[in-house]
Amino acid sequence: MPITVQSRTAGSDVTVLAIKGRMHLGTQLQDLEENVRKQVASGCRKLVLDLSEVEYVDSAALGMLMMGYGTMQEAGGKLHIAGTSERVLGTMRIAHADKVLPLFPDADQAVAAFLS
Repeated sequence: MPITVQSRTAGSDVTVLAIKGRMHLGTQLQDLEENVRKQVASGCRKLVLDLSEVEYVDSAALGMLMMGYGTMQEAGGKLHIAGTSERVLGTMRIAHADKVLPLFPDADQAVAAFLS
């Protein structure tokens, strides 16, 4: 299944990228990485990646999530990860990414954390 990404704005300055599909090594993952970089370049400093419809992530996808987190930090912003399934969370735990990435049960709570 190809990755699809839908963008929306929440509040006045939070961008939410809702991702659907399987995140694994390949061109589509590179496109998603470029999308995150473009968000930062356009001035986004509060970004939520909603993974509630992501079925699978591999190590390349975890690397992309960590890259996005680092890119946002370097720009003075923050990235939140929302809605991980148990399968995706399990992969994150194996790599200890759950210790670094700010995880939220859903996109609404990830957005609310920015607004509080």
